[in-house]
Amino acid sequence: MADCASEVRHSGGSSDCGLNQNVTMMNSGRMLQPQPHNINNNPANPVGQGPRSVTIYKTETGFGFNVRGQVSEGGQLRSINGELYAPLQHVSAVLPHGAAEKAGVRKGDRILEV
Repeated sequence: MADCASEVRHSGGSSDCGLNQNVTMMNSGRMLQPQPHNINNNPANPVGQGPRSVTIYKTETGFGFNVRGQVSEGGQLRSINGELYAPLQHVSAVLPHGAAEKAGVRKGDRILEV
């Protein structure tokens, strides 16, 4: 897994060194409920469609996912549930039992907002 720190911004100006990140993601065909702030919880079961927010807590193995996709600068806007988004980045790999998987992130999820 590549270090995803360059793809995920700090959620605040605190000195947490990027230990937790808020990310809005979407996977066509399913939606996961936001996870409580306990990294030991198992991912939620699929409950529907649409965007969801997840918080990823960085561990000693990193954030536990890879991101691929287009650069949004000058890209064509797309509508998802009536909201306009630039070309989307997607999750290309998720580390089994890693921070992202524990937060409910799955391969193929599209990142809408960080």
